[in-house]
Amino acid sequence: MAKRFQAPVARRAIRPGFIARTDGFDVDQIVADLENHPEQEGLLSRLLSVSDLTEKTYKRFAENPNSLYNWYPAIEKALAESDTELKTPDTKVMRLPIELAQFIRLEYPETSQADKDLFNQFIFDQFDLEDGKTYFIKTGTFSSKFQFANAKCSEPREMGEYFQVINNFAMTVCAGHTVDLVVREYIEDVEDNPTIYNGMPLRTEFRAFVDCDKNELIGVVPYWHPIVMKHALKSGLSESIQQDYQTYLSHEQHLVDSYNEL
Repeated sequence: MAKRFQAPVARRAIRPGFIARTDGFDVDQIVADLENHPEQEGLLSRLLSVSDLTEKTYKRFAENPNSLYNWYPAIEKALAESDTELKTPDTKVMRLPIELAQFIRLEYPETSQADKDLFNQFIFDQFDLEDGKTYFIKTGTFSSKFQFANAKCSEPREMGEYFQVINNFAMTVCAGHTVDLVVREYIEDVEDNPTIYNGMPLRTEFRAFVDCDKNELIGVVPYWHPIVMKHALKSGLSESIQQDYQTYLSHEQHLVDSYNEL
């Protein structure tokens, strides 16, 4: 029955001034209604994550404080002006125009190869990518790093398609609240560590929590926290996750020792 209210995806979705809608719902009105009911915050978030863009939703996502586009410049500036040796990977961030921000919300299998090719070229040119180089990519709010084969892009001329696949998945897990894309320097693993999550190196990493209002460090913990990792992987049902669990167990002591040493 829902299909009776849905407009088919246009054969060519990328056209100036054209927003390739996939439904006929009055999203702005539904959002306005839900905002009057704070107890429906979860439903509102899920609705926004999967809805077509309107001018209002585009503006809302552009103002999302969790998008890297909005907070990263302050971090970059602070590190540049400090005397710390900390640095971040080279990072380029782009805010898509509404037509293209909507395009990557369309389901990947339902868009034409001609549109995919056009978007691939746009991404390659706008991010000034280089052939033969590997990049780490994400949207403004979602990296898809647990499907690491998508987040690590070694095919820069097909990066637009990578972004569409990542954003499609982000929308299904309530993380489709951004109109921004990010391309970062990929730091190769020089220690030949084992990998989990379809290619993510199990290397020593640190997670720092900082109160930026008080300028205080709250604490630092291992990125691969043993309690969290064993809980998350042990309960996984798929064969690949169980393989990841065994891989983690075999490398856990090395990660703990390296973290404590550093």
